[in-house]
Amino acid sequence: MKKLLATISLAIMLFSCSNDNKQQDGNSTKDTVAASVKTEKPDSLAGESFYKFVGDSVLILPFEIAISLSPRAEEKLAKGRETIIVDVFFNGTPKDSAHAKFEEDGSFYVASAKKEIIYGQVAKFDGITFSKKIYDQLADKDIDLGVNVYSGRKSSPDNLLDCESLFDKISKVVNKKFTLKGKLIYGDE
Repeated sequence: MKKLLATISLAIMLFSCSNDNKQQDGNSTKDTVAASVKTEKPDSLAGESFYKFVGDSVLILPFEIAISLSPRAEEKLAKGRETIIVDVFFNGTPKDSAHAKFEEDGSFYVASAKKEIIYGQVAKFDGITFSKKIYDQLADKDIDLGVNVYSGRKSSPDNLLDCESLFDKISKVVNKKFTLKGKLIYGDE
């Protein structure tokens, strides 16, 4: 009887261990898949919604943009002590287009911001606000975000970088970190 109980206990322990391994394997596969996507959720960012209301202003929750350059671009920027500008802009669709003010390109401007970074730093956007009046004019509260990246023009009057852009809804961007790839406009394959 004791042998039977010992055998059953051993079988339960082995079954339990094999289930734990499957769960860990499932999580590690899930993590590997998530790591191959260009977004990640940094520990410093938390939250579920994409705005916070502060008095008469609307605060866009934080997000981060990192830049990954080719070796030639990295070397060129280091030699010239060149910076990188991460330029973000937000626009939307107004409820009443007859009374809305549109930009030259036909977009309904909501907000914008720029960060100047040194290669290796992450551009953290965490204090962008716009007026509640503009928010109330939006037909779709999930505004559009655009991100452009270019050199700071410290070593050259012209932009040196050809970087990926990012265009998405704000709900897909807040509380996340994106890595955009870049290379030199000229002399980089």
